[in-house]
Amino acid sequence: MIDRFPATAPDELANLPVDVDHMLHRTLRYPEDADNAQIPAVYGPRGAAHLISQLDTLDMFEDHAATHMAKDATFVYRTDFNDRAESLFDRVIAQIRNKNDDISVIGASAPPGVPDARCFEIITPTSTAASCALLYDTYVAEIRTQTLAGAREATAAQYLIFHAADTD
Repeated sequence: MIDRFPATAPDELANLPVDVDHMLHRTLRYPEDADNAQIPAVYGPRGAAHLISQLDTLDMFEDHAATHMAKDATFVYRTDFNDRAESLFDRVIAQIRNKNDDISVIGASAPPGVPDARCFEIITPTSTAASCALLYDTYVAEIRTQTLAGAREATAAQYLIFHAADTD
């Protein structure tokens, strides 16, 4: 693999295209002044495996024909087939729900007008957070925020981004 990696001279790095797979275009962006913002990126299966704590990341990509994962304020996965996206959606929901014994995961309503979304409040002994999963065509998004209201808002925004990308 290293022999096939295209070398780029350091003075040409700034000229490399950023979103060659049009995945970042489909993610919800962090606001410019966000304290918790991370550097947006797109990964294939091997690259994504270094970010996700689950040991079965490579299997997840293979089992569901996922080709890319983009991360910014949301995580967006792309698959090659609608039925594989549906099974990946189910797997993301299962990963959200399957927490340690001291963590409670409570199902919550999805944002109004957003089909194929599932939201959850996650309560630990020291904090509360929220996650939503969204299925759209061959894409699955995972949204993680500090509040349920924030998760619903981000999920609705992610849905609008998916919809707008389809009309471009």
